[in-house]
Amino acid sequence: MAFKPSELVRKRGKEGSEEEERTESKREAKREGDNPGHSAAHPGFQAVQGKIAKERGVSSERAGAILGAATRRASPAAKAANPRLKRVKG
Repeated sequence: MAFKPSELVRKRGKEGSEEEERTESKREAKREGDNPGHSAAHPGFQAVQGKIAKERGVSSERAGAILGAATRRASPAAKAANPRLKRVKG
């Protein structure tokens, strides 16, 4: 069962707080291999780095350099859609 924020059940009182329920849902999702907060459009830098390394047959370090270069070339529209692209230095 993947974690979906829309499915968050709010518990109150003796059963626990809303924050505890959210944390537990994230733990369950992590155990199942899903990554809450990431989508197919923005899977995360580590996931993309691993994909590049696998597809091109290069080391993870080299894949990170390739990803960094591509991120620096990202268009303003891409940076608006994913503001974390602005964090890459260089």
